[in-house]
Amino acid sequence: MAGARKLVIARPFGAEPLPEDFCLQEERELPPLRDGQILVEALYISLDPFEWAFKHLHKVGATMIGSQVRWLTEELGFEHAFNYQTSDVGAALRRVAPGGVDVYYDTVGGDLSSAVADCMRERGRIAVCGCVSTYRDPRPPKMLLIPPAVVRKRLRMDGFMFTQWRDRWPEADERMALWIRQGRLKWRETITDGFLNTPRAFAAMLRGDAIGKALVKV
Repeated sequence: MAGARKLVIARPFGAEPLPEDFCLQEERELPPLRDGQILVEALYISLDPFEWAFKHLHKVGATMIGSQVRWLTEELGFEHAFNYQTSDVGAALRRVAPGGVDVYYDTVGGDLSSAVADCMRERGRIAVCGCVSTYRDPRPPKMLLIPPAVVRKRLRMDGFMFTQWRDRWPEADERMALWIRQGRLKWRETITDGFLNTPRAFAAMLRGDAIGKALVKV
């Protein structure tokens, strides 16, 4: 028989999650396999949203990891990149995009998104699929203040999740495999070894220590 384990959040965490903020739970054993059944075991688990970078698609990139700025410009082909935790976001965007930003792919939210919204063109578009700036907030999620620029510039914000295109996953797998073979799609991974090290890997990701996709080898 095969069993399963899971890590759950035992208590809300503050500025940075600690190992004791998580609790290891043993789940009941799986029933024996019957003839014709297949047991699938995960070798890696993901800690963060997908962080694929499509070369030459974006003109300006922002990252919270200082060492990743050079990777964005030298390897991925971004024309400009900056560390949004140590830079004046508004000044950086006005310098490299003086005419304004047309499209913003938002996975952070908070102060960063407000600064970007102030630098967008009228009727610019914001695609939202994450809000990592709120993940460490122990308070229950709430509707945050809409940046005035959204109203003033008539910006359009759309939230989405990759699951809404589940019927197109095979097509995406095929196309991304082609792009990888062609050298058009590049990625990096930060792999932590050991399921029990998941909380530490999660904290490292929020701290900005992981580059690319954060994974745990279980």
